Amino acid sequence: MCDASVPKLPLQAVSGWFIHQGGTEIERDWVTAGLATSDDAELTAVSMGVISASEKLGEDFNLASSIHIYFDSINAFNRATDCSAHSGQTWSVALIEVIGSWLMAFPDVSLVLHHVPKDAEWTPHFRVHKYVMALRVEAGRAPLRTVGYAYKSLTDDMLKSWGEQSLKLSYIGHARLKPMGTSSATLSPTHISRRFFV
Repeated sequence: MCDASVPKLPLQAVSGWFIHQGGTEIERDWVTAGLATSDDAELTAVSMGVISASEKLGEDFNLASSIHIYFDSINAFNRATDCSAHSGQTWSVALIEVIGSWLMAFPDVSLVLHHVPKDAEWTPHFRVHKYVMALRVEAGRAPLRTVGYAYKSLTDDMLKSWGEQSLKLSYIGHARLKPMGTSSATLSPTHISRRFFV
């Protein structure tokens, strides 16, 4: 079971996981994920959970017939085994390094990814959610920033600045921001999102 908490500054994201073997919890742990999007922090939890399971179980990890991962981010779900360029690529590669050798060595085993909708509040997954939500870690002076977080921050700052500037009479496009035939409605500036690494 994996989940993440992404509070606002001055706190940083936290990624957590519970490892179960045969229905019994054998470990729960967490790491800081820095300044990250929720998808990046959840992908960190998935990767670190599998890495921790392989280290904790040792040879028993290789004897497993299947590994089931439960998480609620559909984007992290889609990126978990995608090693192409994206914001959480490091965690996808780390996951594949552990899982890949296991899948190659034992062709009859399976990796099963389960998407748990946030609203379901399924008890086993909701316990991990409460666990990470209770953790509060200061970001500090130089926290790790994911590409996705940097992209989102820059976009949000650009839209805020553009929105403030467009309301000024001195802005060259000010007159064009009022739709024809209306007296008070204004258009809000926007941008075209190019998602190369997000």
